[in-house]
Amino acid sequence: MKRPMPLGYDDYRMVRDKNLYLVDKTGFIKELLDRAMQVTLITRPRRFGKSLNMSMLQYFFDVNGAEANRKLFEGTFIESADDGVYMKSQGKFPVVSMTMKDWTYDDLPSFRAGFLYQVSSLFMQFNDVVMNSKANDVKKRRFEAVVNRKADMPDYDGALRFLVELLQEIYGRTVVLLVDEYDAPIQYAWSHGYYDDCVSTMRKFLSGALKTNPSLNFAVLTGVTRVTKESIFSGLNNLTVCSLLRSAYSQWFGFTQAEVNQIACDYDAAEKLDEIKNWYDGYRIGNSDVYNPFSVANYFANDMKPEAYWMNTSSNSILHDLLTHADEKRSDDIKSLLDGKPVVSVLQEGTIYADLGKNESDLFTMMLSTGYLKPCKKVGKFGGLDKYELAIPNYEVRRVYADEILQYLMNEVPGFEFDNMAAIHDGLIEGKPELFAKKLENILGVMVSYNDTWQENFYHGMVLGLTGLLFEDYEVRSNRESGNGRYDIALFPRGKGAGVIIELKAADESSIDKAADEAIRQIKENDYMAEFCDRNISPVHLYGIAFCGKKFSLKSA
Repeated sequence: MKRPMPLGYDDYRMVRDKNLYLVDKTGFIKELLDRAMQVTLITRPRRFGKSLNMSMLQYFFDVNGAEANRKLFEGTFIESADDGVYMKSQGKFPVVSMTMKDWTYDDLPSFRAGFLYQVSSLFMQFNDVVMNSKANDVKKRRFEAVVNRKADMPDYDGALRFLVELLQEIYGRTVVLLVDEYDAPIQYAWSHGYYDDCVSTMRKFLSGALKTNPSLNFAVLTGVTRVTKESIFSGLNNLTVCSLLRSAYSQWFGFTQAEVNQIACDYDAAEKLDEIKNWYDGYRIGNSDVYNPFSVANYFANDMKPEAYWMNTSSNSILHDLLTHADEKRSDDIKSLLDGKPVVSVLQEGTIYADLGKNESDLFTMMLSTGYLKPCKKVGKFGGLDKYELAIPNYEVRRVYADEILQYLMNEVPGFEFDNMAAIHDGLIEGKPELFAKKLENILGVMVSYNDTWQENFYHGMVLGLTGLLFEDYEVRSNRESGNGRYDIALFPRGKGAGVIIELKAADESSIDKAADEAIRQIKENDYMAEFCDRNISPVHLYGIAFCGKKFSLKSA
């Protein structure tokens, strides 16, 4: 019987106790000990195994329940690494482990109340240990005040450092601090209007425990982004940042090709590897190529049905921001990305939330961090910062783009209707030029201003945008060589179906019909159908479209 995938589980003990399928990531522990950094921040996209790995660290290092926890690592890589030398660190430290993924509140008063509640809950985990210890009464009363939410605000600001110091005193051992999803409250505050207050609170709470703290053995923080400029980690010179662009810990978050091969073998699905690769591979972390682990696990748990599992795990606010501020440059970038072409941008190590709407480099840095883009290669420098080619990682993420674009159009563009889009696609694919023309006329009427309609590039971008949402069933390509020239737009079916070639012209009103005929002639004379013939695609519908303002002439063959 195949072991079930651990969907919804981020507790390492539960995964082991229930004998769920587990990809062995205990090599993360070895690398962490080998690097011996005091404070490590690891940024990875959502659903890339951060919480499960942090839970694994807790069970490995925690002095409480050490003997029982040791069994959780039987048969894993870390148990036998270097003849078991790393197991000497197992169960040796008091561990403070916390996740901030639920520190999300809709307004500032709720955040302030929630902060007190969350800190109180953290302290409650150690209530018996502290109250039964030999700590002095003053420290116990301070501890109780935090638990009961009756402490003064400065005591909450310094609560995490106080807890670390108190546990070191009680156990006589330095403390391991684990903070998962540290930036979740900050991201939420940014979109709900109390960003500055949240940053101020989190800075005091976290940096106090991390900065020059002799009671701290080491700390690991995870998140999606590194928050900069607002100085969450101001003055913290012992911080090592491991972003997607760095090689440290690159293979421990996400599945490697070897790991996916093994899963496919265990599930008797080796023939599915190409499909899995197209849908969920393509992420680049440092020097490692990895798959989205959440999507791969869901794929195998759902009878190997390819779906965009990652798309529905949280809001796509970053993509929405890209579309909301889509000037001509960003619109061209979106078209290039959907067309499978890379864009070039400067990348920074951190994110400046306030600049996301105006600073393209910050926006693309955020899109990389959140998993909507991948770094293809470094192409130079600008102002001391590295420039990269960036692209959409895989088929699943392209669906996220298409879905967000469609939702944006339906919500933001007056008169835009889903039925018009669907009919345009049906007309194209089924070779029904009358239906295509009728719906294109509707789109031009509501979406296009006469101020926009003065060159062929505009119409090319508009039609490419209309066809781009077909990418699930069609490979949509633009300005590619075929035969003796370069077609404007071509649609290649991914399975069975007709092909489409579209040639576009801008013309004067008096010559609009002639220009459309010329477009059809150009398709035929330049043999743009050559690639379709090479792929044995038939039939191929040919469309020549000439535009003048909101008017157009459409010819087909």
